[in-house]
Amino acid sequence: MWCTLLCFIFLMNVPAQTLEEKEQYNKLITYADSLFDGGFFEKALPLYERAYILNPQDSYPYNQLLQIRYPEGVQETITYTKNRLGAVVETTTIRIVRRNNLITEYRKVKRKWGTHYTKNGMTITEYTWDIETVE
Repeated sequence: MWCTLLCFIFLMNVPAQTLEEKEQYNKLITYADSLFDGGFFEKALPLYERAYILNPQDSYPYNQLLQIRYPEGVQETITYTKNRLGAVVETTTIRIVRRNNLITEYRKVKRKWGTHYTKNGMTITEYTWDIETVE
C-alpha cells in the first residue's frame, strides 16, 4: 500500500517537473536565439549549453553550439610538444573543416622521423590533407 502511494506521489510530481524544465528550455532557446541573431555568439553559447543539458534529445541547441564553435570553413590550430631541453620534438596541426553542417577533424603530426596525416582518426595521405583542408 505504501509503495502504491509513493509511486502515485512520484508520478504526480513528474509532469510538473517536466513542464517546468520545458518552460526553462524554451526560455533559454528563445533568449539564446535572439543573442545569436544579433551576432552575440559568445553570450549565446552558455545558454545553448544549458538548454542542451536540459534536453539532450533535441538536436537544435547542439547544432547551434556547433555553428558557434566551428563556423563554416576551416579553422586551424597548431601545437608544439617540446622535450625537457626545450627543443620542439613534435608539431601537431589540427584543422577542423565544416561544410554543410558536416564537421571533420584533420590532423598532421610532424616528427623528426616523418609526418602522419589523419581524418577523424583514420590514416590519410598528404594529398588528401592538401585537397580536403583548403577553403
